Amino acid sequence: MLHDLNIAAMFADRLIALSHGAVKADGSPQDVLTDDFMRDVFEVQVKVSQTPEQGNLPFILPQTAMSA
Repeated sequence: MLHDLNIAAMFADRLIALSHGAVKADGSPQDVLTDDFMRDVFEVQVKVSQTPEQGNLPFILPQTAMSA
């Protein structure tokens, strides 16, 4: 079990996200880790980046990094 979502996205083929004991998402990192998912489940404003340089793996950037 990993709680660092960026590391989980690098090593996992499948992510299962729980919130209050219920499954909120189940799928590939690209399908699960989205801006909407992060806002809805974690109540944080972030930018999830997926670039060819990262192998199209999602990478979560905090809101403060977006404005820099």
